[in-house]
Amino acid sequence: MYLVALSKEKSFDHHAIFGKIVEDLKEIETVGVEFAPGQFIKGSLVFITGDNLGSHGLGGFTENFSTSQYFCRYCLITKNSFESDDGIFEIYPERTIDSYKKVINKLDKKRRPRIRIKKVIKKKPLIIQGIKFDSAFNKLGFYHVCLPGLPPCLGHDVFEGVLAYDGKLFLDYLVEQDWFSYKQLNKRIEIFKYSPEDQRDKLCSVSPKSQKLSGAACQLWTFIRLLPLLIHDKIDDDENPVWKCILLLSEIIEIICAPAIHETCIVYVHLLICEYIDLRRTLFPLKLLRRKHHYFKHYGELIRKFGPLMKSWTLRSESKHCFMKRAVRFSRNFINITKSLSIKHELYQCFVRSGGEIKSDIELKNTVKLNVGKYNEAIRQALAKFELCKETVDECHEIVKNGITYRNGDGLFISRSGYQYKIIVGKICIILYDFVEVYFVVEVLETEFIPYLGLYKLGKATGYQCLKINQLISLENLHIYNTKSFSCVKPKYGLVEQSLHEY
Repeated sequence: MYLVALSKEKSFDHHAIFGKIVEDLKEIETVGVEFAPGQFIKGSLVFITGDNLGSHGLGGFTENFSTSQYFCRYCLITKNSFESDDGIFEIYPERTIDSYKKVINKLDKKRRPRIRIKKVIKKKPLIIQGIKFDSAFNKLGFYHVCLPGLPPCLGHDVFEGVLAYDGKLFLDYLVEQDWFSYKQLNKRIEIFKYSPEDQRDKLCSVSPKSQKLSGAACQLWTFIRLLPLLIHDKIDDDENPVWKCILLLSEIIEIICAPAIHETCIVYVHLLICEYIDLRRTLFPLKLLRRKHHYFKHYGELIRKFGPLMKSWTLRSESKHCFMKRAVRFSRNFINITKSLSIKHELYQCFVRSGGEIKSDIELKNTVKLNVGKYNEAIRQALAKFELCKETVDECHEIVKNGITYRNGDGLFISRSGYQYKIIVGKICIILYDFVEVYFVVEVLETEFIPYLGLYKLGKATGYQCLKINQLISLENLHIYNTKSFSCVKPKYGLVEQSLHEY
């Protein structure tokens, strides 16, 4: 991640700041970048990520989401229509480049200076159909904010918006129904044995008086995923509509957070989102839907246009603020702070580009040479599939491959013949590396999907199997959670990279 521009908010001007960036982008579009004598590569802007406030400010849209009639940058829904009965499910005209330009022309006509004798009275800025001005980025040849060019951030919309507020409604209802108390829930949150990955984003305790769930986006993600495990023995009625609503939201999040989504799954997730919004509105009619519920409804079509939305959320970019905050604290100098931060940032980037923080794609821990003789005949037969009985093969208890940590005892998705059902999980017994490939010897376990918990229950072992890492149907490592009555895995991502029609 590189730094393009840095500005103080109080001195920010749209065309002054973004205009300079657009000039550079225009040069890349028309002239290109010379990578060899006489050879140029041209490029253009694809999309700009941001939260709703930032994206609306960049695109020239209104930044007032509560009282403005037109609050969506994707369609022409109005505040009155949204708040009407079934208004959220109606189909509204999409914003297009032509409709955007027509509004800009109207704004230009109304802003033309006129000779007036009377004293000039300051008026509110002109806004037509939620548009205030023409974005500077629309001057590019291959980009427009209505192309669309401003993807949503599911971290802000879904986790910190829909889930944070709706999740608290659901918990309040379950507490009122005497499924559990907040004291019991918070105690379980505290003593729950999290995986090393989930421990980093451990759940926050829930305040009974708060109107929403506390915690960052990743903590809320962990909450909705592990909630069925926390209260599995407290579920009095698995047909309860509120509990179904929780499971529905959990499944939607699994799909929209997946790193790869097949086109046939887009319609499916859109139907799930519509079902969820309708059920949420029916169950809690006095709690009005939020604007982010409307953005949520656009996610099906936006996945088709932008790809998996997990790859365009802003939280990874927001982590870049950590460097700036540390630099400010240590410098203790606020004179021309933007220049100071720019220099410090570029010096750090030079350090990174010079190889100062280069990490290997593979990291091994606790390695020993493979000794086949200590394993039983079933494991030897599995190893014989790839002829791994060599002195050059290393065995380790833990391996990090492209940032994903695999440990002995974790689970892996190894095969499937259906969506959610007929999925086989393997428990890692041995991790091998021959300086070229990573291999897993797994104990194949009987797997059963439990619908009312939304997780995969593990059964008895049926044998051993050896797999290359690229043969896995999902690269996600699955921590095996153990309860008093069963062992299970609860994945973060849905297996939706394959067509639903192929099952």
